[in-house]
Amino acid sequence: MTASVGVFGAEGRMGRAIIDVLAQAKDVKLGSQIDKENLKDLKSKKTPTLDVVIDFSSPQGTVEVCRWCVENKVPLVVGTTGLGSKENEVLKKASKEIPIFASPNMSPGVFGLIGALKTFLKTVSEGEIFIEEVHHHHKKDAPSGTAKALYEAVKDAAPKGVTVTAPHSIRAGDIFGIHRVQFFTEGEWVSFEHHATSRLVFAKGAVTAARWLLGQSPGLYQMKDMLAP
Repeated sequence: MTASVGVFGAEGRMGRAIIDVLAQAKDVKLGSQIDKENLKDLKSKKTPTLDVVIDFSSPQGTVEVCRWCVENKVPLVVGTTGLGSKENEVLKKASKEIPIFASPNMSPGVFGLIGALKTFLKTVSEGEIFIEEVHHHHKKDAPSGTAKALYEAVKDAAPKGVTVTAPHSIRAGDIFGIHRVQFFTEGEWVSFEHHATSRLVFAKGAVTAARWLLGQSPGLYQMKDMLAP
């Protein structure tokens, strides 16, 4: 059976990329394009039956669509960045009733990068770590959700002798995303980098997460739940 997917934030760059991925898929299809103009359709029940919703909108939009998903028992994939404690609390509460997959970055490569950093930090005892991220000048949040995730992962894994500086953000041009984690100590400089060359990697990751979420029980899931062996 082909699953019907609602895309919230359909007018945005990521929304359009997800729609393109769905158009090429055989097991999932676009069920509804939801944006600021037809958000009211969710509440008026005009939206067709959906099996899962993918959200790349705004923090307020995420709250709105999350409430609709709970009311209609529809799984939700959240890729929106810039979520604060209020929005995260809404997702946490909602996840007791529906399955929710939330990640600031849908790239398997970034998940692998975090794993590599944790492994590397087991081999050092002192040094300094700096995190830099670069995105196109249309991106509103800074630092990015991915940079924050890298920072939290590194800070938690770093031994006492390693200092971790908060992420530095650059907004310029049309760059999809560069994340760089650099380690410095006396006599050494180690650099880890991830370059996104297309939004398709995030769009494909979001659709993969939607497929995976269809078979899950209520709960709040992340990339590690889907990709960890």
